[in-house]
Amino acid sequence: MKVKLQIWDTGGQERFRSMVSTFYKGSDGCILAFDVTDLESFEALDTWRGDVLAKTIPVEPSYPMVVLGNKIDLADRQVPQEVAQGWCKEKDIPYFEVSAKNDINVVQAFEMLASRALSRYRSILENYLTDSIKLSPEDQSRSKCC
Repeated sequence: MKVKLQIWDTGGQERFRSMVSTFYKGSDGCILAFDVTDLESFEALDTWRGDVLAKTIPVEPSYPMVVLGNKIDLADRQVPQEVAQGWCKEKDIPYFEVSAKNDINVVQAFEMLASRALSRYRSILENYLTDSIKLSPEDQSRSKCC
């Protein structure tokens, strides 16, 4: 199966915060990324996650997300892997340590997000069809008139 992804990079910068909510509407998933060499970027994940969950339409706690700890190729790490994994585990969000520079785990992270988004759509579609179409033997048997 082929899936087309449209990627919008907001850069995570505070000055763009008011503009990024327009990207959330109608989106099917989100990648939250932080720099493992910058503790502040990790600490901002709660704010960004809350913002995404508050502004996606429809608001849904099971909205597909993936968290990336980027720049694992650098030596001056400030966010331990265990801390990031714990944060993600509490929120049931897959976590990937990545290096965009060295192309480590980037494809796997996008595949995971696409898979979670597709699963969500399958579930929504199945629920819609189950609620909308109910065929049973009772529905088909009708009494005949003269």
